[in-house]
Amino acid sequence: MSKNASQAGFTLIELLVSLAILAMVSAMLLTGLASGRGGWQRVEARTRAGEDVMATQTALRALVWRIFPQGSFNGSQPRILFSGDAREMLFQSAVPDAKAPAPPLLYRLGLAADGALVLDSQSTLTLTPERMSERATITTGLTALEFAYYGAAAPDMQPRWRGRWEGQSNLPQMIRIRATFAPGDRRIWPDLIVQPAATVDNLCVYVPATGTCRGRT
Repeated sequence: MSKNASQAGFTLIELLVSLAILAMVSAMLLTGLASGRGGWQRVEARTRAGEDVMATQTALRALVWRIFPQGSFNGSQPRILFSGDAREMLFQSAVPDAKAPAPPLLYRLGLAADGALVLDSQSTLTLTPERMSERATITTGLTALEFAYYGAAAPDMQPRWRGRWEGQSNLPQMIRIRATFAPGDRRIWPDLIVQPAATVDNLCVYVPATGTCRGRT
């Protein structure tokens, strides 16, 4: 074998070795890119889930913030159109901005049997809570939903969190909505605590002699 042939043979071997190294490096790069793409997809999924919860809570915050009392009298005792327990809440609030101007609506917020957070509504011109005319699904995938109400209410008139607010003459000072998603769901629901804007007791007829509202002790 001549010297030139020997040099050509070594060059071919070096080329094969270089190609093998290049293939290994390319495989490593492709694996890294695939892993990185999967990581970004997981991050984006968590981001979308967070945005879903944020959008849901933003809508609920606006709805609860706009709750206002429409009063009535049961004998001599004033009552407001608001009731709630740990499972659902019935209240009156302004219509969404997209539907304004329009009369306020009567709403019922609660958890459906399929794990959906649903908002039933109807016009306040026909107050029949047992026959709501419209239903909107706020979010899905819940296993638990709990409402709590903070304020001074009968019978103890002590400001504290309560699992029920019914037959009172004023709105709760704060409302808390706590929810839990199904196992395996990446979404996390932080406690949503909202203070209704209409905290003034419009039903109070102040009596200077007693320092209280008329008809109340």
